[in-house]
Amino acid sequence: MLAAALACDITRLFTYEWSTNQSEFVYSELGISGTHHNDVTHNLGSSQGQNDQREIIKLVMAALAGLADELRSLPEAGGNVLDNTLILGTSEHANPNAHNYRDHPFVLVGKACGNIRAGMHHRHPGGDNNQDAPDVLLTAVRAVGVPLEQLGQTDPGFERFTSDTVTEIET
Repeated sequence: MLAAALACDITRLFTYEWSTNQSEFVYSELGISGTHHNDVTHNLGSSQGQNDQREIIKLVMAALAGLADELRSLPEAGGNVLDNTLILGTSEHANPNAHNYRDHPFVLVGKACGNIRAGMHHRHPGGDNNQDAPDVLLTAVRAVGVPLEQLGQTDPGFERFTSDTVTEIET
């Protein structure tokens, strides 16, 4: 339904939340019997908790990939709907067991009408901080035409990532 709404230009903005914060959902289809928040994320110190979390992440990422594939299959303006879309995906925490944001994951899917180069991977060399998060969010909003000068708070003395810290990956 979302892909059709985008393709028909009924909407150009959406929010999709896989599950609520502190979700007590049970992923029984994955063979997981405990609740996501209390039994899985607060048990990441065990190999079972890590395996369960990995399986949940794979399920969520497969759903995101499915949406991207659907958008890619719909032609639009010399390309496809995915070419003209930008999806920002992230999680509540980088490390849910510790409730911290160190090495927080973000994924940008789509090209935002050519404003985002696909196939890029960036991981800050000092993964113990989250200084790039405002830059990721600012990049996303600028790519879709929002002319902000800054977004979020950053440490003014922090050195931003440069082209030598960005690694291209095949898409």
